[in-house]
Amino acid sequence: EQPLLWKGRSLSDHNERHGSLDTGFEALNTMLKTGGWPLANLLEIQVDEWGQGELQILLPAMAALTRQQQQLAWIAPPYIPYAPALQAAGVDLDYLLIIEQSEPADIAWAAEKCLSHAAAAMVLFCLPLADARHIRRLQLAASSGGGIGVLLHRGRVRQTPVPLRLKTQYVQEGLQVEVLKSRFGLEQGRRIILAEPLLSR
Repeated sequence: EQPLLWKGRSLSDHNERHGSLDTGFEALNTMLKTGGWPLANLLEIQVDEWGQGELQILLPAMAALTRQQQQLAWIAPPYIPYAPALQAAGVDLDYLLIIEQSEPADIAWAAEKCLSHAAAAMVLFCLPLADARHIRRLQLAASSGGGIGVLLHRGRVRQTPVPLRLKTQYVQEGLQVEVLKSRFGLEQGRRIILAEPLLSR
């Protein structure tokens, strides 16, 4: 049984074809028209500075996937992943592959291969010089492999053909998530504050 992997019918054509992965946050599941992270797709999480929730928003889904013994890949992490924090969030490190790359072309190649060959259910990567060509190839790879590609980006928002772009940052009330772009019917500029993830689900 895979309790966080949902492939039920909905009004969304995407859900009917691919399904979605529970984010672990009830408010975020409600906001996303797909009911969770859209499978077979690429998404971008943008922050002004690293450490503004870009990983926190993904941890429940990452933990759920490793509980299902599915592989994760993190290519060119911008900082050294802190193993105790990942384990505390429920991520099984046996299913987390860290791939060190420095050249943008190598990062894009590794991400594309991991996604297209379904080598990992979720692929995180940083691609500072991403352009439209890279994004289209990575989206095709995700669509082919059925997994989720997560582009982590720090700095000024870029105009690329990524289907879903969110911005995360910590505010006084908690972790704020803002919709910067969406092809899934989300209103641009919409913001929500996330409560604690539903790790027990």
